[in-house]
Amino acid sequence: MLKKIQRAGMASKEIVVEGEKLIIEALAAGLQPQSAWYTEPPNVLLPCESFLLPASVYQSISPTKSARPPLAVFTAPEMCHLPSHALEGAWLLLDNIQDPGNAGTLVRAALAFGFDGVLWHQPSVYPFLHSCIRASAGAVFKLKHRVIASQDEDFFDQRKLPLIVASLHGENLTHFKWPNAMILAMGNEGHGFSDPVERCASHRVRISIESSVESLNVGGAGHILMHHFATSRKPEL
Repeated sequence: MLKKIQRAGMASKEIVVEGEKLIIEALAAGLQPQSAWYTEPPNVLLPCESFLLPASVYQSISPTKSARPPLAVFTAPEMCHLPSHALEGAWLLLDNIQDPGNAGTLVRAALAFGFDGVLWHQPSVYPFLHSCIRASAGAVFKLKHRVIASQDEDFFDQRKLPLIVASLHGENLTHFKWPNAMILAMGNEGHGFSDPVERCASHRVRISIESSVESLNVGGAGHILMHHFATSRKPEL
């Protein structure tokens, strides 16, 4: 059952969360636990059906190689689709980001640097896949999330917020003036930005790096861009 939940992705009605810290973050976000699985009674109280397992059995159901109980199954957070929800503030757009480690790292940075939410342009990874939750250190529970499916791509033409993308031919980041409200797009490392994002970009910015380096990892580039945005609003950061 637990493996099936992990494979369901965006269609999942439940999510798997392992580790006390992440379970506490999920509870704080208001998610409802359905069941708990552990090898010894956990420190966190979970008001749901619980199962005490031998370590060898727990290892077989764990979503991680480290297998660190407890594990809990929660009702999945609702994933709202665009363009039914208007956007305000600063949003991170993950454009076909399919690596859960990169996605989780970027979500964690978005929370750290004051973004309001994350847009997931499909086919991006499911934000509540456990490996993404873990890479975000639970930050995924603290931000708003919206899905842009293929049938919603007119959003890019109709949006009101400026769309900013990183480009080798963009304006130097050190001179760029960030708008207070905007969408910052991060693209797939192998394929770059999708056609609607590339076509509808309002601004292009460039991170200056040594000529001997071809490009930055999407996580590293995202951290630089989001930190620059945050310091433009709060110079003390």
